[in-house]
Amino acid sequence: MSDIKCRTLLMLSILFCANVTALAQGTAFTYQGKLNDGGSPASGQYDFQFKLFDTATVGTGTQQGSMVAVSNVTVAGGVFTAQIDFGACASCFDGSARFLEIAVKPTSGSTFTTLGPRQPVNSTPYSIKSQNSATADGLSVACINCITSSQIASVSGSSITGMIPVESLPSVVFSISGFDNIFVGDLAGFSNTTGQSNAFFGSNAGFSNTTGQANAFFGNHAGFRNTTAR
Repeated sequence: MSDIKCRTLLMLSILFCANVTALAQGTAFTYQGKLNDGGSPASGQYDFQFKLFDTATVGTGTQQGSMVAVSNVTVAGGVFTAQIDFGACASCFDGSARFLEIAVKPTSGSTFTTLGPRQPVNSTPYSIKSQNSATADGLSVACINCITSSQIASVSGSSITGMIPVESLPSVVFSISGFDNIFVGDLAGFSNTTGQSNAFFGSNAGFSNTTGQANAFFGNHAGFRNTTAR
């Protein structure tokens, strides 16, 4: 490469107006920037190398993942677009600050020039679904109280499958005062105090029962006015 080309290469720069766009699937995203060569918008074919770091200053920090080489990129009027894919990399986009280090050379050249400072990677690439978070698609059976009522507005009953432990349900659904009673339904057995061996099923079923024994009411408001019968 001639001395003139070498001097020109050292003056390469990228104007910091780059756009980063996540693709619909996979881990690749599109990077668009503007490249100046010798103080003027570059045109022609260029080779790029992209590396991901956790600091903005070239020569510092820890590289995340591997270097990505993109060759023979067409630059027109200084504008170029490159697709970058760091692959399945747990540390690349884990929510921490990330910066893209770019090295570039004319395709016909032999030496890359590293540009600085590194470019911050903003929120768009974080919309990529990490292959390492696939377990988040389902809830762990060992997870207790992981999702609270305040986090869920409503859940369709048809979406619930499997057994629900009795101890996980409110006690008022099955029994209140007294013993050996089963009350199922809104306000079922509401007034029961010492009644025993009663079974009330339905909204307001056995509502007025207080001390009755061995009663069975099925249906909304069934036995509503019963108090002590057995």
